[in-house]
Amino acid sequence: MADWFMSLAGAGGATGADWANREAFSQAALQAAIDQLTGGDILYLEDDTYTLSANLDLDVLAGTAYNAMAQILGVNSSGADDGSRAIIDGNSAASDCLDMGTAGKDYIHIKNLEIINATANGIFTSTNSINCIFENLDCNNNNMGISSQTTTYYAKYMNCSFNNNSHTGLYNTGTCSIRYCNSSNNQYGFNSIANTAPITHCLIYGNSVANILNASIIENCTIDGTRGGTNTPTGVSANTYSSFNNRITNHSGWGFNSGLATAADNNYYYANTSGDIDVPSTYSPATYDRLSAANSADGYTDASTGDYTLTAGGDGVGVAIPIGLTDETTNVSYITQGGMNPLAVVIALIAGTLNLLGVGR
Repeated sequence: MADWFMSLAGAGGATGADWANREAFSQAALQAAIDQLTGGDILYLEDDTYTLSANLDLDVLAGTAYNAMAQILGVNSSGADDGSRAIIDGNSAASDCLDMGTAGKDYIHIKNLEIINATANGIFTSTNSINCIFENLDCNNNNMGISSQTTTYYAKYMNCSFNNNSHTGLYNTGTCSIRYCNSSNNQYGFNSIANTAPITHCLIYGNSVANILNASIIENCTIDGTRGGTNTPTGVSANTYSSFNNRITNHSGWGFNSGLATAADNNYYYANTSGDIDVPSTYSPATYDRLSAANSADGYTDASTGDYTLTAGGDGVGVAIPIGLTDETTNVSYITQGGMNPLAVVIALIAGTLNLLGVGR
């Protein structure tokens, strides 16, 4: 129908028709603004805190195509999309801050929100929600950050954070892709991410039960057990099929433990107490992680399974990290950490690249 504009206190004539006349927030006004959105419309929320007294119901919200999505967008005080987040506070009164629980929630784009203090889920989706995008969201201090059920198809999670939720950061049993997200200090970082495109370039650490429980493919991720002050028992567990090019370190149990694993290639492991990799014995060493034998002089040992594992004193410790992924706190690339020989870093990176390209196999 039309774009809509809202801030906490409102502005101008407070009609909501444009940025100069932003409507003042109330739960009823925000619900009405959501209800009138159709494909191609945007609800602009200034980066204020919007405290709820009940769920926001997204039952009638739907777009029609990727170029005609219904959008809820947090913006700065000038109305610009610069990554500033509007805060949706469930205030322990909302079970789900954003409730997408009925059929037909298609082509919805939710961006630049911090979603907190829901007693159940920051966002809940179910029943044939298709082609939705969740971007630049912080889902914190809920029971689950986002819970998407089996019939949620082709969801995309990009640049989202799931931290300090009492159960799971991101729970998704439908098809989805997860890119450049982080999940920490929950019970489970990612849970039941099955039948999906890869979880890729993510940082998952310090979750109290497992960093990842069930996934199809994990690529180019950092999965660590001790960052954030929590000792995580397991890095990747249960029904996880494939793991490529990941750094899996510092767990009090297994690094990668899956009864359904079909491939684990070019991963780096370090200081996982029970062991680095535990997969079905029917698999031959060729299906396990393999690093070039030339790397053994730089601190790798060839385990009996054929899996090359980092040793404590080796130059390779700390090198297996997706380039460009940085520490949230220090903003220093992990590639510089660990005190390793810079030449060894270069050699290890080159060896990993050649391995991915199949050179020398």
